[in-house]
Amino acid sequence: MGLERGAWPVESRRRDRQRSETYEATGKSITLKQLSIELTALKEKPETAWLKEVDSQSLQQSLQDLHRAFTNFFEKRARYPRFKGRKRDPLRFRIPQRVKIADGKVYVPKIGWVRIRQSRDVEATTKSATFRRDATGHWYVSLTVEFEMPDLPLPPVGPSKVAGIDLGLKTFAEITGQKPIPPPKFFRKGQRRLRKA
Repeated sequence: MGLERGAWPVESRRRDRQRSETYEATGKSITLKQLSIELTALKEKPETAWLKEVDSQSLQQSLQDLHRAFTNFFEKRARYPRFKGRKRDPLRFRIPQRVKIADGKVYVPKIGWVRIRQSRDVEATTKSATFRRDATGHWYVSLTVEFEMPDLPLPPVGPSKVAGIDLGLKTFAEITGQKPIPPPKFFRKGQRRLRKA
């Protein structure tokens, strides 16, 4: 399985070259629909059949991210997209639907129920979930939920409860009627601890 998966970066680079050549020839990028059709075709090839094991919506999200990156490049809003490296980018994937939370577990399509340490209750409708692995190998899930805010007017604020805050470089903040707050210098303190370590 590991050897077969090595075909995916090669295939991705071929698609990347194909996209560049298409743009040079026509002045247009490959459409998202074309990418989706090619992804379906890749699932049928023996060397990339393992793509069937992955949740289809997660793969579609990756295609949308790729399409957005190239669109931003072609419209001169960003530089040319680079391949994500294991050392440079944390492992992460996004699933737009079908992720559920119940009884201290999260339901991940194609995987099943996974136990989690839940920081707060989720009572609203889950719209999407982003799974991310940190440097220590722990996975985190961030949920986007939908709920309705009650249509209530904001209460009036008394003048005595209003304060001005000025953020600066020499001082972290100056608040009306209080002493200036010095900068915390997290970076320098961290450097000293890092040198000791």
